[in-house]
Amino acid sequence: MSKKNKILGILWSDEKIVVSQLERSGRTFRLTKSGQFLLADKCKPENFSKDPSGFLEFMRDNGFKCDRAVVGLSGKHAVGTAMQMPPLKDMSMLPGILRFNLEKQTMLHSDDTLIDYSGTPGSAAGSIFVVSVLKKKIDAIKKVLLAARVKPVSLTLRVLAAEPSDVSGLTCQIVVEPGSTEIAVMQNGQIKTMRYIPLSVAGPSDVSVARKVSGEFGNLLAGQAASNTPVRVRLVNNSDHSGLRQAIADISDKIQFVEPDQQIDYGDCSGSCCLAADLALKYLSDEKYQIDLLNSHINDKKESSLRKYLPRAIAVAAILLAAIAYLILDWRSDVDAVASYKNQIELIAEEVKEAQNVIDRVSYARKWYDKTPRYLEDLKELTLLFPERGDVWLNSLAVDEEFDQVITGKAVEERAVLDVLNKIEQSEHFTNVKMLYIRQTAKNSEVVSFAINFQYGQGN
Repeated sequence: MSKKNKILGILWSDEKIVVSQLERSGRTFRLTKSGQFLLADKCKPENFSKDPSGFLEFMRDNGFKCDRAVVGLSGKHAVGTAMQMPPLKDMSMLPGILRFNLEKQTMLHSDDTLIDYSGTPGSAAGSIFVVSVLKKKIDAIKKVLLAARVKPVSLTLRVLAAEPSDVSGLTCQIVVEPGSTEIAVMQNGQIKTMRYIPLSVAGPSDVSVARKVSGEFGNLLAGQAASNTPVRVRLVNNSDHSGLRQAIADISDKIQFVEPDQQIDYGDCSGSCCLAADLALKYLSDEKYQIDLLNSHINDKKESSLRKYLPRAIAVAAILLAAIAYLILDWRSDVDAVASYKNQIELIAEEVKEAQNVIDRVSYARKWYDKTPRYLEDLKELTLLFPERGDVWLNSLAVDEEFDQVITGKAVEERAVLDVLNKIEQSEHFTNVKMLYIRQTAKNSEVVSFAINFQYGQGN
């Protein structure tokens, strides 16, 4: 069988690596092999890449011999950011604008990340969704696969493998795993928002998972959908959470659940292996991924104006004097270039001011690395007081020069907030602890928001 008709679909997370081998014969697709390689607890890709011998043995034992793969990365390792774009007449400015905004919003240096976007920037103002992943994570994954003699040809996000074939209107993909859930909301094929939700793996009840996931889904949907807009939802790997479908359906009477197209005979393989096969199917079907960090949209080369008009210029040169034609073209190019540069200067004038502010802040922050900063010690002691389960999470942390600070956040229930408050009060590192407020986020939800004020260092 031709190598072009065979590929591996690989889902990569900190918990496991799922591999499915898909083969195409004409219009028929067949899942020939699949398996799951479990990783050690909290095994990061960069650590695992130092000794991938166990994975190599897994690939040999399962008979995976394909030398190409499409990788779907867990949303835990990706940062998704919605960006408002100004009108662009010169698309060559796009990479610089994206990387500048990425550094401004996430404080990640563009040289340390791979980015791609979903959307259509152009002559009219609009929004796009930008996804960034640290290069060191991608390099670690590449290193492991190359050790197994597998070349990654595309690298996208796991949740995008569940994308329905009909992407018109408002569509949502929800991928449920024992330790996490990922949600992607799309409008007419363009990603609008995404969310990675960690879940407790110590025997989570169907009710608690359904409540948490449906609550997050409802919050995402509220910012994207009009009240009368139908919402098509594909729910993947939900066999262990039977109440989740009903909890999502209760959010709105406009929810319509869709099932995957039966283009593949999955057999009796697990839900994760089926999703890996779906990822491979998109590649063999010559479909483009919304996000592809190895073949990013911003790396597409735009055809130059000279090459576009070269045949016409040759025809004109055959009639007119070559010198006159050259002067006209050169003069016109200079006029367009001057106009373009003026437009660029007008567009980035405000951005330059903001960039200088970012540079000033970064220059100030670099001095922290020469000493042990009290701000980091403060953050460390505060972090240790929060539970690992993820029942409480912070939205913001504000600290002044006197280390008087205010934290705001949300929790699945009021008890979780009070436990954290009690730990802060008992800590020898914090004083003057005050609960500013604690209240429900919605009438029919147990999720609460809170704010706590305290001071660091006075008790030492």
